[in-house]
Amino acid sequence: EEIGTLFGYSAENRGVGITGGVDFVELDGPIVMLRLKGRFWHQRPTVLARVGAYLIGRIPEIIDVVIEDEYQLTDEANEAAL
Repeated sequence: EEIGTLFGYSAENRGVGITGGVDFVELDGPIVMLRLKGRFWHQRPTVLARVGAYLIGRIPEIIDVVIEDEYQLTDEANEAAL
């Protein structure tokens, strides 16, 4: 619930087409890999940075949070989610 509130994942946002979600892909030692899916209000690199800061702030052993595919950080990926 806390992370949903932090990133605006609510029924109201989904109602206006903001359907973005973040999935855990894998943990490789101290590196977390994530997947972005759906449409985000904020730019995708900002979303990744905020999720990374959130995770690192709660799990200090994490040294980096990376994206599964760089394409997921593009505006094109965000628009394709419409």
